[in-house]
Amino acid sequence: MISTRFISLLSGRHAPRRAAEVNSAGPHPTRHRTRPRSPHSTLFPKPFFALALLAAAPLACQKSALQEQKEAAEAQDKANQVAVAQRDKVAAVAASAAQEAADKSAAARAEADKKIDDANHQASTRVNSAVADANSKIIDAQVSADRQAKEAADTFQKARLDLENNVAKQLDAIDKRTAAVRDKLQSAKNASPSDEANVKRVETTSKTVRSNLQAFETKTARSIETFQTKLEQSLADLRKAVDQLEAKPESS
Repeated sequence: MISTRFISLLSGRHAPRRAAEVNSAGPHPTRHRTRPRSPHSTLFPKPFFALALLAAAPLACQKSALQEQKEAAEAQDKANQVAVAQRDKVAAVAASAAQEAADKSAAARAEADKKIDDANHQASTRVNSAVADANSKIIDAQVSADRQAKEAADTFQKARLDLENNVAKQLDAIDKRTAAVRDKLQSAKNASPSDEANVKRVETTSKTVRSNLQAFETKTARSIETFQTKLEQSLADLRKAVDQLEAKPESS
């Protein structure tokens, strides 16, 4: 703001001088002479200074405005810096929260995947164990069945061989006796045709029993008990027939 003194200088008017004070003691010894005027005092009159001040006023105002603009700019920059810092802080907090949430989600997902893998592994282990147990039982059952089949085959084979040897021995004995009866009939002078026919029938039956015995060796599926009963019946008939042939008196 331009002061009143400054306005008075501009208008060339001056404030009225004060009345000279009278010293009752007399004039001051150092002030009894009038101050000499400067030779430059009349070079620049007072209105000139007023004009110079008036010209310098806009410069002062402009300087003040520039200073205010500078301060305002500095204040704005500082406010911007504070805002950026606050924004970066908020962004950092948000990023940290997001990262923490992502880490928790990843950890939870990894834990869930691990539980799923463990469950699948346990299920696979149980399935493999059940399959292995079933296979073991199947193998054991097969081994047991094979062993039983072998035992049955060995038992049948032994029984068949025993029956074959026994029947062969009996047939050999019957054939021997039949041959003796035939020799007697051939040496007799009046052998009857019926005796010859009986001997022939015994010999044929013996051959049939031997053929049946050989067939039994290749037909192992047949019941050995049934076949043994049939052979024993045939042998009994042969022995009876030979007994009858041997019991007849020799013809003279």
